[in-house]
Amino acid sequence: MSPSGAPTLEADKLSITVLLGLYNGETYLRAQLDSIAAQTLPPTCILISDDGSTDGSLEIVEDFAVNWDGVVQVIEGPGQGFAANFLHLIRECAPCDMVAFSDQDDIWLPEKLAAQWARLAKADAAALHGSCTWITDENLNIRQVSVYRDVGPSFPHALVQNLAGANTLALNNAGLALAKGAAKDTTQIVAHDWWLYQLVLGLGGEVLYDRTPLVKYRQHSGNLMGQNTSLAAIAARAFEVFTGTYKDWMATNIAALEVMRDQLTPTAAAQLDMLREARKAPLMRRIKLMRALGVRKQGLVGQASLWAAILFGKI
Repeated sequence: MSPSGAPTLEADKLSITVLLGLYNGETYLRAQLDSIAAQTLPPTCILISDDGSTDGSLEIVEDFAVNWDGVVQVIEGPGQGFAANFLHLIRECAPCDMVAFSDQDDIWLPEKLAAQWARLAKADAAALHGSCTWITDENLNIRQVSVYRDVGPSFPHALVQNLAGANTLALNNAGLALAKGAAKDTTQIVAHDWWLYQLVLGLGGEVLYDRTPLVKYRQHSGNLMGQNTSLAAIAARAFEVFTGTYKDWMATNIAALEVMRDQLTPTAAAQLDMLREARKAPLMRRIKLMRALGVRKQGLVGQASLWAAILFGKI
């Protein structure tokens, strides 16, 4: 374990930090850590925010750290849930060439970081990279590939739907700097993946998405956010619309973007204003504004749920 504070990295190394949010993850944690250590382009640091684990998670981390060449740093989480925990990690992360976000129960394919660096290194500005995943059962038996997004990255899309799962995301140096600047004054988000997608595009950055799966996304009873291709998951998301949960998410996202209002591109600021007006407008005006905004969700079911939210005033 390294002491508290930013890890010191060798000057001749590419600096890659993995941010891992931890909470009672002992069942699958070691396999996740081993897959990170087995990367063809290994990270130089794993920064772990433990959000109050009461199981053997920290002992697993300590045992892993003894036999790994990189820096393992554990910090205390805020104890306010997974979204706040990842915001905390972003705030505490030292500048580096690339940062990758990790859950505590997946498996990274060996080429994940190398593939992401190959894309992000070519970006001219702040950039976020995500990919498809292999959906597996709890024993890592592959069931299917996650849904490829037929709606390309755009700020209007980001306003209504996330693009890539958090367990696939990576940021270049400029993207991390952007996120750290925003995280200083942001207190509440729905999820860090959706927030980063909105933030990077809203502030003029680039979002890259690959169809090639880079992660085995383990599905088990403890998943906070399950994969969204099953009928049960589709029904759950429809339920979220009609109970007002989706509307609450929209309000939280808008408030988080307002924190960075002065740094939004003029186009993004205008689109955010259009969404804000549409949420309060009568039905016909609401429909007109949302059509002008050009919002779309992934797939027929997603698009249907979006228009149901629009028609019933649940955005």
